[in-house]
Amino acid sequence: MQVLPPSSEEGRPVLLGNVVLGVAYGPADVVDILRQAGIEEASSRWTTGG
Repeated sequence: MQVLPPSSEEGRPVLLGNVVLGVAYGPADVVDILRQAGIEEASSRWTTGG
């Protein structure tokens, strides 16, 4: 799963593989998008890559 940098719409595209699952505007949106995709273990922990 990847959360990309903000797009021109200011939201962050959420990808699973090469499939865009949705656009997140905050951590809770990422959790909701993952749950809708059937990934129930999603938590609201938000970390940055490095």
